[in-house]
Amino acid sequence: MTTAGDQERLEAILSQKRNAVVATIKKDGSPQVTPVSFTWDGEVLRFSTTKGRAKYFNLRRDARVTVLIDSPQGYAVLYGRAEMDDNPQSILERIRAIRRKYQGDEKADALTWEELARDQRVLLTLRPERIIGP
Repeated sequence: MTTAGDQERLEAILSQKRNAVVATIKKDGSPQVTPVSFTWDGEVLRFSTTKGRAKYFNLRRDARVTVLIDSPQGYAVLYGRAEMDDNPQSILERIRAIRRKYQGDEKADALTWEELARDQRVLLTLRPERIIGP
């Protein structure tokens, strides 16, 4: 059973400016892990990648993903399936939000949908099926 205090600690951990470690499943069944920047809106965790990265290919083949956020206040592990969106016009503001969190308003606001298309950037959304921690 989750207490109100546990929920508050979980939300605090997920809102921090820390990297998440994303684990996907390689073709041979072994794990592949990558640190990523992310946002959490209280219901979904979002991060991005490009179409040339291993995690992109892994998630296209098998959408199962595990995400770990570790902090001095505790940790959170989120399990679920990643949803992909590669439409630059629909993902622009969500990727800007990730950049604002980690790189500030100026860099985020300079990002354009043309740049997203050129870089073949993909937004990944995790609606956790299960969360463990803190």
